[in-house]
Amino acid sequence: AYPAGKTNTSYTIPNSVSEIKEWAFSDCSDLTNVTIPNSVSKISYGTFWGCSSLTSVTIPTSVKSIDGYAFEFCSSLTSVTIPNSVTSIGEWAFSDCSSLTSITIPNSVSKISYGTFECCENLKSVTIPTSVKSIDGRAFSVCDSLSDIYYKGTASQWKAVKVEAFNNPLKNATIHYVPNVPALSITTSAGKPKIYWNAVDGATKYWVYRSTDGKKFSYYDSTTKTSYTNSSTSIGTTYYYKVKAVGIDGATSDFSVSKGILCKPAAPSVSINRSNGKPKLSWKAVSGATKYWIYRSTDGKEFKYFDSTTKTSYTNSGAASGTKYYYRVKAVAVVNGKNVVSANSSTKSLFTSLAKPSVSITTSNGKPKLTWKAVTGADKYYVYRSTDGKTFSYWDSTTKTTYINSGAKKNTKYYYKVKAVCASNSNANSAQSSAVSIKATK
Repeated sequence: AYPAGKTNTSYTIPNSVSEIKEWAFSDCSDLTNVTIPNSVSKISYGTFWGCSSLTSVTIPTSVKSIDGYAFEFCSSLTSVTIPNSVTSIGEWAFSDCSSLTSITIPNSVSKISYGTFECCENLKSVTIPTSVKSIDGRAFSVCDSLSDIYYKGTASQWKAVKVEAFNNPLKNATIHYVPNVPALSITTSAGKPKIYWNAVDGATKYWVYRSTDGKKFSYYDSTTKTSYTNSSTSIGTTYYYKVKAVGIDGATSDFSVSKGILCKPAAPSVSINRSNGKPKLSWKAVSGATKYWIYRSTDGKEFKYFDSTTKTSYTNSGAASGTKYYYRVKAVAVVNGKNVVSANSSTKSLFTSLAKPSVSITTSNGKPKLTWKAVTGADKYYVYRSTDGKTFSYWDSTTKTTYINSGAKKNTKYYYKVKAVCASNSNANSAQSSAVSIKATK
């Protein structure tokens, strides 16, 4: 307890104390502030009753309850923060605290007890959470300055709160419906920071705050949606965001937690096709990117860095024939000498094949003669023939790079295509060449 005859105006209760007895500091009229240790779980009945000089008190999160009369007649108490650990506040706990101007009821309290704030004549505002289901009689009696109630819920929820008799100041105050705090998440969209959150009951819009150091936040923009993409950003800078929900009468929620993300280039949008049988990746230039990193895999799971290019296409010319390869691409910006790398593109895959032959045609002794250059990796070539240029059927094969259609009929026009073939793996066979045609003259 506060030592008898002690004239010090502040007192720190030692950490060894686990319980403060009832009326322990009552009528200590010279006590101006007190610190309660984390070892204490309850502020007992009448603990600080009549401490008329007490201006501030620190209540730790270990405290679960504040008993009746605990701060009654603390006429100099201007503010007190009640932590969310407190689940109950007893009768007359803060009555006749005539200097108290505002109070926030913690989210864990379900009832404001009888006479809790009676005769707090300078109390102007009270913040009440949706956990409060009833307000007992005289809880706000003779609180003649009470003008604003900030209720953390909707009008229908407030209407369901049971308010007992002799609470006219509460009933006459303006009710501000304070939205709940948005639950904020962050990602990127096309390389730009994108924040999103749950819709908050009673919110008509949301205010977005931004920071580049995670400490000093400034109002940045407003939206009626539940997501916001910050298009005006610089690659290489980390941006931090907070959001407030705004109610119909302008009351705002507390800040959401802050979320930060490094601004990176957008991930490339990649397509894949064959170039002479080899995988060729293509993408559009990404804003801010100066180069692109290529990653390759043969199982679609484990990707390793493979190559880099400053172009917007890449042909894997060394890819083995008849093999399925998987690719991803990252865009890279260089900021202050450091690489700032995008997320992976989507995965693209392709079976490699032999290059399709480039065929020319003439006649040899009046018969059609096809000629092409050897295709790397080809073991033989399939020849396809048509007489209408539309429907081609397999005709013959050869290991050479020429083919004479000796059985062609005189004065008949023939069309041909050629395919390069890998004997060990048909997946590596090339596409058919372009069609060539000629009339047999003999």
